[in-house]
Amino acid sequence: MAEFDRWLYRECGGSRFCGFYEFTQPVLMVGDPELLKHIMIRDFDHFCDRSFVTFNDPVMDHMLLGLKGNIWKRVRSVMTPTFSSGKIKQTLGLVRDCASNLITYFNKKLDQNLMPGQWRVKCVFLSSVSVFEMKDVYGMFTMDTIASIAFGVSSDSLNNTQDEFSAAAARFFAEPQSWQKPLLWLQWCAPQLMRSLGLASLSRTPIHFFSKVVSDTMNYRLQHQLRRNDFLQLLLDARLQEKTNNNEKNNSKNKASAHHCFEESNGSSANATAGAKPPRAKLVDGQREQSFVPDSISAENSQGMQNQADSSSQKSTDATEPGMIL
Repeated sequence: MAEFDRWLYRECGGSRFCGFYEFTQPVLMVGDPELLKHIMIRDFDHFCDRSFVTFNDPVMDHMLLGLKGNIWKRVRSVMTPTFSSGKIKQTLGLVRDCASNLITYFNKKLDQNLMPGQWRVKCVFLSSVSVFEMKDVYGMFTMDTIASIAFGVSSDSLNNTQDEFSAAAARFFAEPQSWQKPLLWLQWCAPQLMRSLGLASLSRTPIHFFSKVVSDTMNYRLQHQLRRNDFLQLLLDARLQEKTNNNEKNNSKNKASAHHCFEESNGSSANATAGAKPPRAKLVDGQREQSFVPDSISAENSQGMQNQADSSSQKSTDATEPGMIL
């Protein structure tokens, strides 16, 4: 795809943007740096979905390249603060350590290739047998730096060319084999078919290796309470901060719900108390029996019952007086 994009950009004369069709799907290709700044940085939240990326792998599908919509925005919002200038400066010490190893490697190779009596005047590695390849050296230096900052591991590929981390990275970035090329084409033109068939165009062995390295490193740091000024630690802190924020939001919601339920419960109890009729008194074995009611209701009820009893007694007395005309 990169070669095709480069060819199309040249065919269009390096214009700011151009259009073409992917089968029946119109596609806009942007080549202007200022427009790309808006798309990739300033207004990135409006351009979140990728057009065809389908890895069909549980690890790769959860990376930014494979996420879409609101999930992509949430992950991007977590990762963006880790790339601030202040956070990146924290990793400067690790870059210096890797650069120091590179200088040591240069000096070591230079001393090995110098003849007795020669002066070391420039950093060029020549011998009577071969010419040293600088591209490989800087490639190994870059790999060591990425391993230290991003994955939190020490990968001394300069002195150990058979390092497992470097070997996995080489397999991941290797040229696609002949059996992978049809899958790459199918991934581009029919991603849904690739997903339904469970096919993957990338080798899953290095992906699972890097996933295991990250998982083991994170678990080790959490268990032993270790910290390191690298990108992995920044992501760990961001994840812990996100969990803390979610817990605070949940606690606030729970408190609000509990307060609301408490108010509703008090309101229902007050309404039930105000609308309920006080219990009536009854005689049991010549004694007055009454169930428990609140003091205010009991006092009013007792006073009313006392007045009613006095009135009844007065009527009985009047009815039994002599000379009463019935």
